[in-house]
Amino acid sequence: MKSLSKSIIFSIALIFSISAVAQTYIAPGSAGSVELKGGNVTIGGVGTFTFSSLNLKNAASLTIPAGVVVIVTGAFENKASSVVNVDGELFLNGADNENKGEGVIDGMGRLYAPNGITNKGGATIFGNSSYSPGCAGGCAYSTLPVELLSFDASFENNVKITWSTATEVNNEYFSLERSEDGVEFYEIARIEGNGNSTEVIEYAFEDDSYKSEVEYYRLTQVDFDGQYEVFKAIRVETNMGQSENSFNVYPTVVTQGKVTIEGDKPFQVKDIQVISLTGSSNVFQPATSEVGFRNVEVDMNGVQNGLYLLKMVSEDGNEMTSRIIVK
Repeated sequence: MKSLSKSIIFSIALIFSISAVAQTYIAPGSAGSVELKGGNVTIGGVGTFTFSSLNLKNAASLTIPAGVVVIVTGAFENKASSVVNVDGELFLNGADNENKGEGVIDGMGRLYAPNGITNKGGATIFGNSSYSPGCAGGCAYSTLPVELLSFDASFENNVKITWSTATEVNNEYFSLERSEDGVEFYEIARIEGNGNSTEVIEYAFEDDSYKSEVEYYRLTQVDFDGQYEVFKAIRVETNMGQSENSFNVYPTVVTQGKVTIEGDKPFQVKDIQVISLTGSSNVFQPATSEVGFRNVEVDMNGVQNGLYLLKMVSEDGNEMTSRIIVK
C-alpha cells in the first residue's frame, strides 16, 4: 500500500493494513477490518465510524478525537505497546476484546465494552491494570467516573434534591453534603451508586432536617478504589424565618415520663418551663433532648402527678403553651 504524508482516505468495507509513520485515517461512515502495524493514526472528521475488527500492534498509535464515535462490531486487539487515545467514544461491541502486551487505552473520552474486555500482560485501561476491570454486566471506562446530567434542589414542605447521570464508571456511592453558609459542608446522606452504567439513572433524596432560611447542597462521587470527584454546590431557599412555627404536643396525659414537642419545621429550644396548675407555685425546667430536627422530647420524670402548663420558647422566637396531665 502506498504511504501518504498527510492523510489516507479509504472506501467503505475494505480490509486494510497501515504501517506508515504518521497518517490520518478519514472515513465516510463504515470500513472493514483495520490493522495498524506501528505508526500514528488519527481518525479524521466528526461523526460515527464502524469497523468490523480493529487490531493494533508494533507500538501503533490510534487517536479518536473528541466528537468522534468508533464502533467495533467484531474482534478488538491492542498489543505490543500500542496505544489507543480515546478522547471521543469507543464502542467494542464484539465478544472477543483484548488489551495485552503493555497495550494502553487512555484519553479524556469513554470506552464501552458490553461483552467485557480482557486486560493483561502489563496493559492498562485508563490507568487500570487489573485483569478484567469492572466487567460485571459489561464494561464502561473513563477518566471521568460519572457524567452528571443534572443536580437540582427544590423546596415544598422539605428540601428535595435530585440528580441524574448519563454514565457511571466504578461508582460506589454519592456523598450528599449540606452547608448553611456555602463554605463549610458536612455529610447528611450516602446514596449507593450503580457501579458501571451507560444508561441515564435518576437519584432523589428528601431532607427534612434543614436548619436555615438558605441551604447549600453538594455532591461528592466516590469510586470503589477511593478516588472521588466533587461537583459544584447548589442553593435553595427554605421556609425557615418566613412564617411562625406550629407545634403539636403529645401525649397530653403523661404516664411514661416523657412528652414530645413536634414542630412543622425544624426548631431548637431556647427556654422551657413546666408550671403547676394545681395550687402549688412549682416551676420546673426539665431536661430536653432533640429527636431529629423537628422533635424535642421533654423529660417529665420526677414531676409529681397533677395538671401543668408546658411553655416553650424556640431560638427563632416562636412560643408554645400546652396543658398536660401527669399521672
